[in-house]
Amino acid sequence: MLSQRIVKAYCEIGLDVLPQRARNDLQEAVALFDQQLEYLQRLDANDEMRDALTRVTKLWLEFKPLAMAKVDRTNAGPLQALSEELLNASQRVVDLLEVPAGGPVARLVNIAGRQRMLSQRLAKLYMLYSWGFKDPQINEQIEVAKTQFSDALDALIAAPENTDEILRELNAVDVLWMWFEISLELKDANSFRLVVSESSGSILASMDAVTRMYERLAVN
Repeated sequence: MLSQRIVKAYCEIGLDVLPQRARNDLQEAVALFDQQLEYLQRLDANDEMRDALTRVTKLWLEFKPLAMAKVDRTNAGPLQALSEELLNASQRVVDLLEVPAGGPVARLVNIAGRQRMLSQRLAKLYMLYSWGFKDPQINEQIEVAKTQFSDALDALIAAPENTDEILRELNAVDVLWMWFEISLELKDANSFRLVVSESSGSILASMDAVTRMYERLAVN
């Protein structure tokens, strides 16, 4: 999620979409990535996990200086490319962590956590397109991410492990998603940049809450 949130915030600064908040988001996301990576590196990991973390660390050391440098549209393309590699490398770590956890609730934690990422990924891709990166791949990636988010949300809502509290939050996300999805269709309407930014932030907050509720279920 953080790899996508950082590029989203970077683009928002360049597009002048709530730039001060975007700067704060970028700085907080970078600091949190550093903190969480350091924590993971201290774990007693097997060889496969160590290799996966080494890959994340290498990419992060390339990605972070570019993200923290002065915002410039010419750097947005390289930053986007690195964010894709960092996303895939980080997901590998998540998948390896899910295996020993086991059980259906651990899977729900992973799915809900991935929804956080997808909310930021969709907003990131929208902002890139709005900033003039009109590569057909951007449109394709938006459509893929929309389908992934929608299918996963349906699966989470249908999960028998849901408590009433979790289901209420997921139903609220369902309403937010309807408006977010409509906004994503209006990529050439600059006035919808703020709507996309706000909607993605609200969905992120709700899915973060859901993820934490699933985490509590997993340890009970």
